[in-house]
Amino acid sequence: MTRVKSFCVSLVLSLAALALIPAPAFGQGQTYTGGSNPNSFTCNGGVVGSTCMTPDISWIPLDTNGPLQTAAAQLVRNLNGSKLFFGTVSQDVTLNTGATTTVTGTPSMLPANSIILAVNGTVTVAITGSCTGWEFGDGTTAARFTSNNTTLTAGSSSIGINQWNQITTASAQPGQPAAGNITVTCAGGNPTAGKIRITTFYLTSTAPLP
Repeated sequence: MTRVKSFCVSLVLSLAALALIPAPAFGQGQTYTGGSNPNSFTCNGGVVGSTCMTPDISWIPLDTNGPLQTAAAQLVRNLNGSKLFFGTVSQDVTLNTGATTTVTGTPSMLPANSIILAVNGTVTVAITGSCTGWEFGDGTTAARFTSNNTTLTAGSSSIGINQWNQITTASAQPGQPAAGNITVTCAGGNPTAGKIRITTFYLTSTAPLP
């Protein structure tokens, strides 16, 4: 019993000490320095005093300029150099008033060689006009990610996981071999105004080093 109590006390103290370690600032990436040790990394460009995550869990900013927000987290790195990333890309999309469809711009909202986990959206400017509902697809399958949402006011949102239920159509499933864009489809007719903030969450990986 005494040993169990001692172990519990040690565990609590260790967790408490860990909790006091400041979290790394978003955007502090880690770079492989080369050499014989594949786990040799520098933190935040070698800035003294920087706090970093371990080499296997590091946030890497890809683009933080303008309305497009892109970032990726390295989840795991094999000793052979192959990596697995959890990524996200977000874009504010003004609806096309001259058609029932709006295609997102570059860079791709559907990255190549990825598994699309979710495509979520929130109306930031109310949708008006003949449009009676909105949904997310890829230009081939209109509702690949979300089904028709008939709430058009600002704040309305959809969580896009339809791709996980696409059994018969392979191209509509989570796998994304080639880069692509998201198509927003309005039911009923053209909108006269409206803006939707769209965020994609995905997994991607890299091949082993030679």
